[in-house]
Amino acid sequence: MQVELFSLNDDLHNKTTGLLIAQPEGVCIDNALGNSTDKVALTMHPDASLLSGDKTDAHSEIHSVQPYTFYSNLLRSNCPVTNQPDWGTLAVSITSNKTVDEAGMLRYILSFRQHNGFHEQCVEQIFADLSQYYEPSELMVRAWYTRRGGIDINPCRVSDIRLMPQPSRLIRQ
Repeated sequence: MQVELFSLNDDLHNKTTGLLIAQPEGVCIDNALGNSTDKVALTMHPDASLLSGDKTDAHSEIHSVQPYTFYSNLLRSNCPVTNQPDWGTLAVSITSNKTVDEAGMLRYILSFRQHNGFHEQCVEQIFADLSQYYEPSELMVRAWYTRRGGIDINPCRVSDIRLMPQPSRLIRQ
């Protein structure tokens, strides 16, 4: 038996499946709440009002004149059938005239923690909430969920077919 370990930052090509093993693009927002003393409330339903963010935390506001691309490894929801937790990496690329608040976005992502929803439904809800709040000219929401039962489920929703990324897998899957 042989075991190989890879860094999460490795960019590899899986020789078995031919599927690209990629790294999410953009800025990781997982530490956006590092300076916050506020607790994140975990509710049964995702809270899109969190997208407005905390306007007093000016260092986390980013004006999106160009496409803004970010990701978080902290997406978690629960399977509506088994109630087992499903962990994933969420990637978003958005072009909007509105300001993207990293801390508010991370709070929103964390609000999925108690939500019972299939992977595709979670991505669709995130897409719908971001579309409504930011009114983007372009939007791509993609998630790579960790395997359960040997099955990869990596839903992606785009506002324009030209934004559709190539299928890939993350090293953490």
